[in-house]
This record gives sequence, structure tokens and C-alpha cells, in this order.
Amino acid sequence: MTDSDIQLLETYLDGQLAGQEARDLQSRLAGDAQLRELLDELQSQRMARAGFFAAIEPDEPAISRTVAFTRAQIARRQGPRMPRIVRWALAAAACILAGFLAGWLLRDASRKAAVVHRTPAPPAHVVAPCRVAITDEYGRVIHIQHFDSPERARQFTEDLELWQDRLDQLRTGQVTVRSASF
Repeated sequence: MTDSDIQLLETYLDGQLAGQEARDLQSRLAGDAQLRELLDELQSQRMARAGFFAAIEPDEPAISRTVAFTRAQIARRQGPRMPRIVRWALAAAACILAGFLAGWLLRDASRKAAVVHRTPAPPAHVVAPCRVAITDEYGRVIHIQHFDSPERARQFTEDLELWQDRLDQLRTGQVTVRSASF
């Protein structure tokens, strides 16, 4: 048998052959035993497929139970929904809180670029060089300044603290312009 014979028999089983073509095929079937066997095999295959699909097709009560279970699961997972305006308000509040928290955490990082650590003054009877450690905002020593007398070290420390205070005033906007000329 050829593929065209199988296609012709499938079309015949589907009921889509026109009058003359159907009569020609029926006359061939009457005279060809091999063609009749192929037709019987195709019919049995179709019945087996139809029986299989009918067996796996759920009945109406099974479909109703599945739909009810699915709806219950969806309702349980969703829970009560808040109105959209409440969700927007909560999101805005969370953003504002995050901004304030970030500003509060980062406020000390930019306040002082250097912190002065004074070394204790030596006793009066000992003449030794003095050191002043200069650290960054994280407490890391970035420089050690040596002085030949405690007075010069104290003066340097006071000057550096005054400079830091003025820098902080500029950063926080506490400086006012008293006069300007252009």
C-alpha cells in the first residue's frame, strides 16, 4: 500500500470523499482484500484512540471539584486586599523613611574630613618632640605631624579645629554673606 492509499482511506473515514470518489473506493475495497485489511486496521486504531481519549476525559463532578479547589487556593493566597491608595501611601512612607535613615547614617561621614588626636603633653622637665595624629572620618591615621614644642603642637591643633569648624559651617549652610562686591 502507498501513502496515497492511506491518505485516501483516512479521508474516507473522515467522511470527506465526494460521491464518485467514494463509489470508486468502495468498488476497490470489494475487489482488494489487502486494502480492506488496511481500512479495518485504520478503523481499529481510530476506535482505540477514541477510547483512550474518552478514558482520560474527566467527568463533570471531577471538573467542578477541580475548579472549586483552584478558586479556594487563589482566595487563600490573595487574602484581603488593601485599597490602592493605602498601598501607595505605605510605599511613599517607606521611601521617606529610607531617605531619612540613609541621611542619618551618612551624616557623620561627611561632617569632618580630619579628626585631631592630641598626644599627651610630656612632663615639664622632659623636652621631647610632640606628635599630632591626623585621621580621616573613619578613624584611620592619614598623617602624623611632628613638632619641636608642645606649644606649637597645641597651636596647630587649635588652627586645625578652627578650620574644621568653618568647613562644617560652610557645609551646613550656617555662613551668611555680610557684604559682597563685584
